[in-house]
Amino acid sequence: MVADMSVVSSSTDSNVIPVESADLFALDAGADIHLDEWIAPELADENGLLRVGHILEWMDVGGVLAATRYCRSTCVTASVSGVELSRPIEVGEHVSMSARVAFTSRRSVGVHVSLRARGRKLLADSEVLNAYMTFVPNGAAEVKPWTPMTPRDRALHREGELRREFRQKLAAGAFSETDNQENVRRERVTLRSLARDVRRIVPLLPDPPNAGSRSPELSYVHRIEWVLDSTLNTHGTLYGGKFMRWIENAACLSARAFTDAPMVVQGVHGLDFLKPVNRHLFLHTHAMAVRSDASSVTIRVEVASEDPTTGQVEQSLHGFFTYRPLDRRVVVPELDVHSDAERALCAEATHHVAFARRLREQ
Repeated sequence: MVADMSVVSSSTDSNVIPVESADLFALDAGADIHLDEWIAPELADENGLLRVGHILEWMDVGGVLAATRYCRSTCVTASVSGVELSRPIEVGEHVSMSARVAFTSRRSVGVHVSLRARGRKLLADSEVLNAYMTFVPNGAAEVKPWTPMTPRDRALHREGELRREFRQKLAAGAFSETDNQENVRRERVTLRSLARDVRRIVPLLPDPPNAGSRSPELSYVHRIEWVLDSTLNTHGTLYGGKFMRWIENAACLSARAFTDAPMVVQGVHGLDFLKPVNRHLFLHTHAMAVRSDASSVTIRVEVASEDPTTGQVEQSLHGFFTYRPLDRRVVVPELDVHSDAERALCAEATHHVAFARRLREQ
């Protein structure tokens, strides 16, 4: 993901960029970040489509650089939301990604990411992805305010404000559709326990009573990854881009298990990094369908880190991925919902999807 650049330098130190050439690298704090990549076969799935985990990893590279450059302090990924992919990207396409500071608060930096792609049969490129990422700087320093100067900047800043308001309302329970919210929070400990409860309440049958509906337990996936030194960032914790690749793999497997069909990412919502993950821990990723309509299914992912030497387990991440069938003629099954915990997750996912749709239509 690093563009080939060669600069002739008269300096004796080959690592120093000469002053007269520095403008080629656009190192000012507000500069956009641009990345280019050609989609090689090893980046694709069995259908010849780019795995979205790679996009999330590239987004993290560009986003971290944009935020760190703006703060002049190392930053870490706090959340990812509003990822909207308009179409799958095929092998052989050329993609260009841009990352730009779009919003700031006292302790965070919002970065807008867009992706354009041009296929071998297309004369012009087209925008295929928009996303919004939040980063926080290390240390106690406050983030300097960012002032939008152009109409585009003002629109991105307004989007950042709307996203912040939505997250605050969601955290405060403003969208709760259950009367016993505290009990629901206690019941929603892990997807693993929820899947176990569904299995007990609704035994799996060879032929479901309603052939058009499916139990969420059928989509339950549990994956384990070992955090080795090769996956760490400069802070000695798990690199966010690698983290997102792992969880997208689990979410995609869950979506395919629920629909029995090849699936492609349509959106990523409310992906919150709760705690840094240290080296040599084991990551448990749990994924399960929590919402569906005829054309899409939303997967909840929850990740816990385990230290097997002490027995300590901590929640590390949670969020939602929405998938649609690769073949648009496929009808996504209806999701059977039985408990308050399932209804709460379904409602939360529905609010995320509806909010993304409202922003897209503005």
